Order: sequence, then structure tokens, then C-alpha cells
Amino acid sequence: MLDYGWFYLTWNFWNNCFSYSHDNEHQLWVPFLKDISYRQMQENGVELGDISVFAEVNDEWKLQEYKWLESFYCFEKDWVVVYIFDNHNHAYAFWWREILKWTIKKGTYLLHIDQHSDMNENTFQLESETREDIVAFANRDCNVWNFIVPAIECWAISDVKQLRTEQWLLCFNKPHTDYILDIDLDYWDEMMWISDVEWTLKKTRNLIQSAKVVTVATSPYFLNQEKALTLINPLFF
Repeated sequence: MLDYGWFYLTWNFWNNCFSYSHDNEHQLWVPFLKDISYRQMQENGVELGDISVFAEVNDEWKLQEYKWLESFYCFEKDWVVVYIFDNHNHAYAFWWREILKWTIKKGTYLLHIDQHSDMNENTFQLESETREDIVAFANRDCNVWNFIVPAIECWAISDVKQLRTEQWLLCFNKPHTDYILDIDLDYWDEMMWISDVEWTLKKTRNLIQSAKVVTVATSPYFLNQEKALTLINPLFF
């Protein structure tokens, strides 16, 4: 099993590099991953944290910090494994976590619901399929925009279908193969101008039901996190 989180990013790499030039002692928190039951998730919900999980330097050269989850969550709903977390690059580690648990095979198909492709170039490669290297790679060598290409290159996933608009999602037919469903809640940000939010949520719920693994990023940099919280319940509870 791949344990995860409960440490700070203190070096000038990827997610921390957006603020490191302003404050070279700045730290980003990576919350601990909790394995809990679906009933516990229903009863307790998502706990909010007050520690910086993403930061950048704004136009006035001031540090803008984004805070969100007290913990990451893993639970099972109707035999589907679900992860909820903040920055999207953590999905890379959680796909590997389920590969190492034999929930999914290497080379499983990926469906990606997001307003961004997250397929920017990444020159780093995973050195070995060990817990330590996977955790380090997801946090040291990946950021929120470039974690999918290295997952393809090491055969964690075989291919990716991008569902980045309302039309693409609503017209998509469920694949006849095992798949990972990767969701960025910023897909429902107001700037996306989705005309029928309820229909897109219904379509996503249908895809969740048939997935092997579901990874959900709340994306504190891109989405108001109170908005993110309102989306978790209709998708899963």
C-alpha cells in the first residue's frame, strides 16, 4: 500500500516554485491520506484546513496563498475506489497506489474531465515503481499541469480521453473497457459557462458508477473552494 502525505514541500520544485522566488522559506502542506468508509464520508463530510497548499506571487508582488483540505480522502462507493484531494498532480500517485494494490492494471484507460488538458511537457521520468519514488515523483517532479504525460510514458495509463467542454462530456459514450475517471472540479467553474450543470453532473455520476478508480481534484488555485465543496455532495452523496 502507498502511504501518502503528512509532509511539507520545502524545496524549489513544481507547485512550490510558484512562490519560492518570493519567499525561499515558504512551505506547501501535503495533507495525510485517510482511508475511510463511505458511511464516514457521509457522516463527517470534507474537513477544511487552514494551511497553505498552493501559493503564487500576484501582480503586486505579494504572496497569495490558497488553503483547502485538512486531509485527503480515499473511500469506496459501490465497489468504486474514490480519492478526493487538492492539487491535481497527486492523482498520479493515487493511480499508482491502486496499481500496486491490483485494483487496476498498468495501462488502464483514463477519462479526464477538466477545463485544462494537464498534458504539459515533463522532462522527468519515474525511476522505479517503489512507494518512495512514486511519492517523490508526484510531488517533486510533477505539478498541476504536467502529470499525465509521465503517467503515459511509464505505462501507468495507456491513453487519455479529454472531456474539456460541456458538449464533449454530454456526447461521450461510456467506454467498453476498464477506466480511471479523473475529475477536476474546476470544470464547473463559472468561467466555463456550462449551460446545464445538472445534466453534466448526472453524466459524470454515470461515469463514476462504471469506473474502476475515481480521482477528484478540488484545485484551490483555479476554483473557489466553497464552490468545490458544493460539487462533492451531488457527485457522491
